[in-house]
Amino acid sequence: MGGNEESAQASGIETARVKLWALVLAAVFLSIAGLVVTAQTASGDAHVGQAFTLTSIAAAVIGGASLRGGRGTLWGAAMGACVLGLLSNVIFFANIPSIFQEFIKGLIIILALGLGVWPSLRKAGSL
Repeated sequence: MGGNEESAQASGIETARVKLWALVLAAVFLSIAGLVVTAQTASGDAHVGQAFTLTSIAAAVIGGASLRGGRGTLWGAAMGACVLGLLSNVIFFANIPSIFQEFIKGLIIILALGLGVWPSLRKAGSL
């Protein structure tokens, strides 16, 4: 549907059905992810996945997704995940303490958001 549901509906797209299928697919993939995490950790603790929250948001932002919605692609998010995976490996092999990994990921998110906002700020004449 993109960023404008009303335009999509005016174009003949059944937005209610698209939303339903998006939610169904999200539920299926989240269930699979939950099973994989449970199998890897051998634990049913609900707090195990909290460590993946920042990483998943960072991957989407680095891949070009907008936190405002309406922008971003599957391939961009996948490339963002590859960049973060590579970054984690570089940090590990550089013998940087693991506590700094989240800090560095946060800096990368801030940098990616800044680079995403930069063109609109220049266009508006703020810079």
